[in-house]
Amino acid sequence: MTNEEMLQKEAVIKEIIDGLSDKPNDIEKVKHIFNWFVENVKYDHFKLEVAKNTSKMIQIHTENNYYMYRTIIDYFANKLDIETLPEDKKNLLYEYIKLNNKKEELANISNSRPNNPHVLISKLGVCEDFSNSLKEICDLINVKCETIQGYIFSGGIKVGHQWNMVVVGDRAMHIDISSAIHNKEENKNPNEYFGLTTQQLIEKDKDKNRGILKDSMDKVMAMENIASDTRSPR
Repeated sequence: MTNEEMLQKEAVIKEIIDGLSDKPNDIEKVKHIFNWFVENVKYDHFKLEVAKNTSKMIQIHTENNYYMYRTIIDYFANKLDIETLPEDKKNLLYEYIKLNNKKEELANISNSRPNNPHVLISKLGVCEDFSNSLKEICDLINVKCETIQGYIFSGGIKVGHQWNMVVVGDRAMHIDISSAIHNKEENKNPNEYFGLTTQQLIEKDKDKNRGILKDSMDKVMAMENIASDTRSPR
């Protein structure tokens, strides 16, 4: 990210946080941020197609596979130079090409579209972009927030998915900005994906076979324990 883009991103974050001044509690603040994304950001369907093509080559069963999957999506959807990647991501990409001899197939999902700026600048992104940004903003306003990694079926293809879980007061709740934006595109209620318990979220997306990876399930349980401790009498 260039210095100019960094300044643009910081200006957008400031604008969002400035809008929280009249919100009486953390849940209202998080809802305001959620609404900002739903109202201002669009889904990057090109990157979704890259994810689907990548999913045909990588089965998302383990944490390592998930991060390899995300690395390949970032590499081709954003036209990155492999030598500019962090060492761990570079190694994952080389490992996949070496073990699976998929160099030609990987090249076929590439595209000449230039890289988009950060989601807060371009107003275009996918689940990972939305959830990472929500966590960044929540960290700035001291709301406990985690990113949750898992998978979901999209068009019959199992793709990696990422959303958030926050603790506000004595509630631990899931927030899926990506699914909310999809709902908006389909003229459905985006708020269906705000404030869900884990059971409610899984039940809601049972037709999509939503799942949570083990490391993220550990985070979910930790967040639920924090909320439970808040409810317990001292």
